[in-house]
Amino acid sequence: MAKRLWSVAVVMLANWVAQAPLHAQQNIDASSRQEIGNVVPGLSTQRLAIRSLRDLRFKGLVQQQQDFSCGAAALATLLQQVYGRPISEADVIADMLRNTDPELAKSQGFSLLDMKSYVERIGLRGRGYVVDRTSLRAVKIPVIALQNNGGYKHFVIIKRVVGDTIFIADPALGHRQMALDDFVSGWNNIVFAVVGDGLRADNALIASAQSLAPLQRAGIVTQTLPQQRQFGLLGIDTF
Repeated sequence: MAKRLWSVAVVMLANWVAQAPLHAQQNIDASSRQEIGNVVPGLSTQRLAIRSLRDLRFKGLVQQQQDFSCGAAALATLLQQVYGRPISEADVIADMLRNTDPELAKSQGFSLLDMKSYVERIGLRGRGYVVDRTSLRAVKIPVIALQNNGGYKHFVIIKRVVGDTIFIADPALGHRQMALDDFVSGWNNIVFAVVGDGLRADNALIASAQSLAPLQRAGIVTQTLPQQRQFGLLGIDTF
């Protein structure tokens, strides 16, 4: 009987988790800890940390807080995850607004030139590359790309292309994957790379696209900083 009651409790818990509302915060705090108990006689109340679907979708990814800030959020994600710099979306927005036309940025969003200028102000290098569908598979570091979905322009991070699937970190929608053909149809063939000292070859963005072990065996991810020629971008048209 006890086993059966425990099974019922597990099913009830699973249903409760599935119907739990999404939480806005990304970190598990006191508000995301729920008391589970009083279901099976004799068992004490347990306090469990429940991670929401939103938490999982945005793990290691800065979620954009403004309509115009997808570029700033993508850039903050790269700086945090690839370079280990504790720079927030708000930090990036404040700096770029001081160095561009703020009204234009708020109405149309930040440009690649804004992002290039920003990373150079903090001691890194921003490079734009024109690549084709085939060359995209050779890019071995996370890069920023601009998608045009029916007139809506939106910056995302390309984490990795594996076969005909592209893995994306989207500041608005979270981590996702899509068919490469679908991505290319709304892409302008430009990627923006941030390069410089301190780049983590085994960064969390690559790890979230595919486990590190097969990537290490394939030589895509190493334990040491790869030379720039290994990034898959050398020889590609730049601007």
